[in-house]
Amino acid sequence: MNITIVGPGAIGSLFYYLLSKKVKSLTLLDKDPERAASLRKKGLTVLKDSKIFKIPLNITSDPARLKDTGLFIICVKSYDTLKAAEFIKPACKEKSFVLSVQNGLGNLEMLSEILGEKKILGAVTYKASTLLNPGIIKYTADGQTVLGKKRKKVPAVLREIRSLFNSAEIPTSISKDLDSVIWSKLIINSAINPLTAVLRVKNGGLLKSNQARLLMQMAGSEVERVAKRKRVKLLYDDIQTKLEAVCRATSENISSMFQDILTHKKTEIDALNGAVYRLGQSLKIPTPINFLLYNLVKSLEKSYPQAV
Repeated sequence: MNITIVGPGAIGSLFYYLLSKKVKSLTLLDKDPERAASLRKKGLTVLKDSKIFKIPLNITSDPARLKDTGLFIICVKSYDTLKAAEFIKPACKEKSFVLSVQNGLGNLEMLSEILGEKKILGAVTYKASTLLNPGIIKYTADGQTVLGKKRKKVPAVLREIRSLFNSAEIPTSISKDLDSVIWSKLIINSAINPLTAVLRVKNGGLLKSNQARLLMQMAGSEVERVAKRKRVKLLYDDIQTKLEAVCRATSENISSMFQDILTHKKTEIDALNGAVYRLGQSLKIPTPINFLLYNLVKSLEKSYPQAV
């Protein structure tokens, strides 16, 4: 299977590194021609456990070169999902599949709108990496990856992807309830990421403050209430225990949202806490902590030009 990974960020680069060991025809797609040219020369550097690994990058910014792609793996930020779908549309053939490995709500729906629902697969990963510089990542946490497809039986391609991922040191399973998988990760992202960004700490830092721990728990509980009202069955019963376990397991990770704040980039807050708040309003469920975190992060984004 010819595979193209869309997006050279932390997760896209990590998946490229892992899959490069098993996939002969693997391409990284970048919307920025200058960055793609630079990365083609430099290659990819991965830091893990005090070791350094360097591999060449087969990278392009030209979707016309990708007409033989059987699987597109979408690793862009949620606010770039529509643009990514339009970008790959000319190369996305009838028998191509598109796998979203993204955070937040709405990505699958946006991809379906542009590329057609039949092609769209979903995934949630608990692997983590930090983008230190373009082409340089720190591999910070292992974890499971879960695949699925909305409102359909498990297609054969998901089993093929699972087998490939498992062979490439990406422990992977398949779920028949993709909403459950997405919402279970949404709770973690919404409770942890914005707090790390506002407090400017690594994930493990949230456990060193009783106040931060309380806010994390309250944010997670609000998302849980919205999920239950939507009749989404979560993957775990004790959310507070799960949140603390994730913080410990990824204690050295700088969350993607914190990375965005540090580099003065747009965050995915709209697809996380913003989405929770909007759904809460429509369902008449109060979500004051998610509303607060949403506005704090949006305020940080707007304060970039005046940041001290």
